[in-house]
Amino acid sequence: MNKMPRRKPLKVMHLINDLGSGGAQKIIFDLVREIDRERFLPIVGLWGKKWGHEMIEHFVGSNIEVVDFQARSKFDLKSLYSIYSYLSRNSIDILHTHLFLMHVIGRLAGKWAKVPWIVSTHHNLLQANNMGTRVLERLTSPLSDVTTSVSRAAQKSHFSTSEEFSVDGLRSGRKHFTIYNSVNTEEIKRTARNVNIGQTRHELGLNDEFVFACVGRLHPSKGHKYLIEAVAHLRETHPSIRLLIVGDGPLQKEFIEQAHARGLREQIYFLGYRDDVYTILAASDALVQPSLFEGFGLASAEAMACGLPVISTDLPSIAEVVLHEKTGLLVPPGDSHALSKAMATFVDNPALAATYGAHGKQRVEEMFSSEVIAQQYEVLYNTLFEMS
Repeated sequence: MNKMPRRKPLKVMHLINDLGSGGAQKIIFDLVREIDRERFLPIVGLWGKKWGHEMIEHFVGSNIEVVDFQARSKFDLKSLYSIYSYLSRNSIDILHTHLFLMHVIGRLAGKWAKVPWIVSTHHNLLQANNMGTRVLERLTSPLSDVTTSVSRAAQKSHFSTSEEFSVDGLRSGRKHFTIYNSVNTEEIKRTARNVNIGQTRHELGLNDEFVFACVGRLHPSKGHKYLIEAVAHLRETHPSIRLLIVGDGPLQKEFIEQAHARGLREQIYFLGYRDDVYTILAASDALVQPSLFEGFGLASAEAMACGLPVISTDLPSIAEVVLHEKTGLLVPPGDSHALSKAMATFVDNPALAATYGAHGKQRVEEMFSSEVIAQQYEVLYNTLFEMS
């Protein structure tokens, strides 16, 4: 097959529902910021601001074009046509879709516009979605030329098998791979170097206590209620521990009431949504993440990049990030007693916790840094073009 002449840079459009402050949005930002601009021109297609736009200024500030297709509903046919028109007029080389709705819409628009290559990334497990969404995903999945997943667990949920990305696999005809979530290790390092831990703790009302952080939306899938129970178990034996719960969500009021009913006003601090999460992590001693359901475990990886040991649940996706008794401790999901025991282990053995933290930092830099992940996508994009 004759190769197409190389045109520089290749135009890559990332299509996503919204640009709120979620994990998928952060990963796209890391990717478009790190990718080689001499070889690839990244563009972000936004289904509509209606569902979230907090990160738009970050993309624009990094000289990334953001195209708002102004969708008025989840399935806005006019906006679907707008995507098709944009793809056709601007000769997009690779359309990269993110999250389930944009997989469906992007695949249809991309094929209609005859985009040479369509790449889709699964950021969560298939079972995280309702039956209707799963059916649409199954029906349109063959329209993607390559599908990546942010963990092997996520990949297995969609395809029953998993394999990390390789050029040989791609050239041999394999169409789905794992390329892990990225962590902006450089930004985390800069933040950690500049944090005045004593001042930050003072501003949060903390002193010399052992401080755990928990980062995530206050949603049933994150398991916060078991963490609150775990702190209640520790109140008598380890009264000086403190827990910072970072994030908001539909269960915020319920969890605050649960903590207060347990007499944990002094132990648990609900910080709500924060845009300085890395600062909070840098001022903490460990992360505890009691998730019941995760596609990857980005909060754990970010905490590890800060040098923190991690306590989390023994889910397949989490176990790909946190190595038990190497970078942290894994406990059964929904087990508050196991959580409390693991937390006590770190408080009673700070040297062990520090060792786990050092190992975790090294692991993230080697496997999950934004530079490493961007390089994998560069190789993927470039290989697709060479196969044309």
